[in-house]
Formats: sequence, structure tokens, C-alpha cells
Amino acid sequence: MAIDLTTALGRLLTDPALRSEFFQNRAATLETLDLDPAAAGVLQQIDETTFERQAQGLIDKRFHEVMKMLPMTLRLLGEDASRTFQEYAGAFWPDGHRRHLIDAVEFCRYLRDQKRGPVCRPEQNTVEFRLSQRRFRIHLVTDYYVHDKRRLAIQVLTRSNDGVPGQNVWYLRFSYGRSIRN
Repeated sequence: MAIDLTTALGRLLTDPALRSEFFQNRAATLETLDLDPAAAGVLQQIDETTFERQAQGLIDKRFHEVMKMLPMTLRLLGEDASRTFQEYAGAFWPDGHRRHLIDAVEFCRYLRDQKRGPVCRPEQNTVEFRLSQRRFRIHLVTDYYVHDKRRLAIQVLTRSNDGVPGQNVWYLRFSYGRSIRN
């Protein structure tokens, strides 16, 4: 069954390999996609530069949404954060109404599995909890940041009766002082 123009555009925008194949050989790719003739005619007219800019804009939007949920993780990645996200985004595209949470969780997994950089565990715990249906989770974390200082902490994640997630954190604060003399 032939697919419509919207479905084809979605596939092309979210799949870098398919997009590359399309711009190398439009006719063969359109045949593979099994488009209806009207949609194929429209896609034949697409400008590559404009289309690539649109695809990059979608990835930039994803990066911005993930940045809101994983600020410390991205700060720890430093200058590599954007480039690393670009590499990840080329291999995975979330969908559904919870796609931003899915993206944040999968990006953390990508970083960990590919050993691409540090993941702030409290942030990962939070996005995984928000994505789950759990009512309660408790974590001992060694990388809870307070004023850019790493702390040992207990992170308690809860969900209210109406489904709103919440968090409480208790962390250790060490202070050094002089010894007391008699």
C-alpha cells in the first residue's frame, strides 16, 4: 500500500541514511518508499539544502528539550555535548507524546553504553522515573551537584495520587575546620 506525503517526509527528516540515499538517487528511493504518484512528484522537487536545514532544526529542537532535562549531564560533556547529541540523534528518533522524556532516557543510555561521557545519575533517575508508572523510588547517588560541587546524596522520587512526580534529596555536606585544643 502506498504511503502518503506526510509519512514519507517524516521518514526522510528523521533518518539520515535514508535522506542521504534519497539525495543520491531520488527515483530509486521513492520507489522503495512506495509513494503515491502525487507525493512522489512533490518530493522530486525538494531542495536538498533546505531539507537538510529542516532536519537539523528538528535535531536542534530535540537537543534543546533534552538540555532542559539533563543540564548537568550536558555541562559535564562540555564542548562535546552538541556533537555527541548529533551522533546519537542520527541513530535514534523517538516518537509519541512522551518523546522528549524518551529522548533524554535514551541519550543517557547512549552515553553510558558507548562510553561517550559522564551521565549525571540523579538526572537520569529523574527522567526514567518520570517515564515510568512507578509511585516511589529511592537512590543513593554519588554525583548530586550543589553549587557545582559533587555530593553523596539520597534521592527520593515520588508520584502523587494525581500522577505528579516529585523529588526530595538529602545530601552530605562536609566541612573542614580547625581542631579544638584544650
